[in-house]
Amino acid sequence: NKCARYWPELHTSKTYGSITVENLHESNYGPAQTPSSTSRALRSLPSAGHQLLQPTSNDDDCYYRLRTLRITTEDGHSWEILHWQYLAWGDHGE
Repeated sequence: NKCARYWPELHTSKTYGSITVENLHESNYGPAQTPSSTSRALRSLPSAGHQLLQPTSNDDDCYYRLRTLRITTEDGHSWEILHWQYLAWGDHGE
């Protein structure tokens, strides 16, 4: 495993010392659903010239997952951040 899971499951929270992290929302994004783009062999991450990927409910077609996390400090200050998890990242040129 190349990445330890440091964020909580969807709709749960986890405390790290004096900071609490809550997972508010998750969305999967993948390629447009056309016959040529559903094959794993033909998939690649889009370049800057491509359009934004479409939401998908199929984990097999998921290039990345976007999460909204709420960070809350011990004194009650909180803010929301976007967490991008890339699932189709090329591994050392593979």
